[in-house]
Amino acid sequence: MLDRPILVDVVPLRRLGVRRPDAELRAAAPVRGRLVLEDVRGQPIRRWAGPEVARLSAPGSAVYLLPCLDSAVIVRRRGREIVIAGTEEVELPGRRLATYRQAWWCRPAPATVDPRSLGRPGDVD
Repeated sequence: MLDRPILVDVVPLRRLGVRRPDAELRAAAPVRGRLVLEDVRGQPIRRWAGPEVARLSAPGSAVYLLPCLDSAVIVRRRGREIVIAGTEEVELPGRRLATYRQAWWCRPAPATVDPRSLGRPGDVD
């Protein structure tokens, strides 16, 4: 599932490191993008352990839709859904960077985008 970019709907489960309430998560609009999970050397991975980087980019683009997850690990898999946990860097007022725990709930998106626009593994910089 993660040896090539896949189109997914992602719901971030935390805000500034704090778990979002269940009602808010159920009502949240997912972010649709191209998920790539790579090892720290930028190579596609085929295993279930860290340290990896999870990136969600716009299809056909290198623009990130969410902050990247560092030290990303797949912590849950149920059917075609996965939860990826890691840390994200967020810019705060005053141009300070802070690192917070984050998790993404990922579901395969309906095939509404031309799969050819997803590119090849490792082509997101």
